[in-house]
Amino acid sequence: MALVAEVTSQNWRDDYGKKLKEYARRGVEAGVIVDAERRRIAAYRRPDVVEGRYFEEVAYGAGEAAGLETLGGCALPADAVLAGEFAEDLTQADLERLRAEQAAEARAREAEARAEAERQAQQALLE
Repeated sequence: MALVAEVTSQNWRDDYGKKLKEYARRGVEAGVIVDAERRRIAAYRRPDVVEGRYFEEVAYGAGEAAGLETLGGCALPADAVLAGEFAEDLTQADLERLRAEQAAEARAREAEARAEAERQAQQALLE
């Protein structure tokens, strides 16, 4: 799984504690905690599945944009997220760019597969 996002509520200790630990143990590539009370977004990356922790934590506050590599480098303005604006409105351009990149990568993989199949067919003819 690439990403899990939590929005803190009254059980914020669970979000930062046992939930985050469980996500790391399960190998979730990134965990994001939107903490409205502390007015920050915390992004956790590089899970240690044995210890149940993340090697990297980056906190984003007012005026900053949270960069989420697991979503193709999507940047979410912390102010807007913390104000409760919808992510699909904030990141429409990022989502369109990500879809275009994914389509291009799929086309490249297909072309590589066709080239490999042709190479194998050529090799079979020579044998």
